[in-house]
Parts: sequence; C-alpha cells; structure tokens
Amino acid sequence: MNLTSESSTENDMLDLAQKFETAAKLLVEAQGAITAFAGFDDNDQVIPRCVIIARTASEFPQGSGNFTLNVTVQVYSKADDTNVQEHRNLCTSVIGKFNEGDFASQMSSQVDDFHCFGFSGRGGNEFIEDRARVTEFSFDAYCAGVALV
Repeated sequence: MNLTSESSTENDMLDLAQKFETAAKLLVEAQGAITAFAGFDDNDQVIPRCVIIARTASEFPQGSGNFTLNVTVQVYSKADDTNVQEHRNLCTSVIGKFNEGDFASQMSSQVDDFHCFGFSGRGGNEFIEDRARVTEFSFDAYCAGVALV
C-alpha cells in the first residue's frame, strides 16, 4: 500500500470514529437524563455527564471500508451527591441504551455516510475518581463509512 492509501485509510478511520461518537451522543442526549460529550472530554465541571470515546482499530478485510472501533462509554456522577444505587440507576438508563436490540440501526440513522452493523465484547468497570463515581462500559463496534439501504 502506498503512503497516499495509508493516509486515506487513517482519515477514514478517524472520520468513522467521530461519526460513531456523534451518533451515540445524539441518542444518549435524546433521553434527557444526562449531558453527553463526543470524544475525549476536557470539561470535567459538568456532572452528571457521559463521555463516548471511539478509538479506531482495524479494517477487515483490508480495503473494504469496514472497521472495528474500540468504544468506551463513561458515566460520571458526583460522589458527594449520589449514592451507589442512584449512580447505577443513571448508568442503567445511559448504558442500557447501548444494549437495545436495535441500537445499531438507531446509530446508523443519526449521521450521514455511516452504518453500524453491530457490537461485541461488552465489559464494564466502576470506580471513584476525584470525588466522582465513574462507570465505564467498553465494547467493539463494527461500522462502515457509507450509508447502507
């Protein structure tokens, strides 16, 4: 593969990750329960908040335009103002959206030139960081940078 093709593939992956983050942000915020951020979050003042981070992974088969994205969804709430059960209830609402059976098709309809085929490898983690309760939910998303009909 020449340098131009490699550069184009890297740009496609970055663009696809941004489209995934934007689509997920729109769907999470549509619930009205939490403010969501697409991509790495510099605003640590907004709590509760949800941060959706899509990292590019691999294209398979190479040259197909189909990519696996490594996704992390982080939900933050104030440790001083919420107990564990309240935080988990918020997480159930936010993260539960990602577990809906038609979530991939919902994602596909949110942004142009984007299709989400599905998800796998779901796992999670809970911790307290800087007076905030944090729950992370990670999974792989299978996506393409085209609208499929």
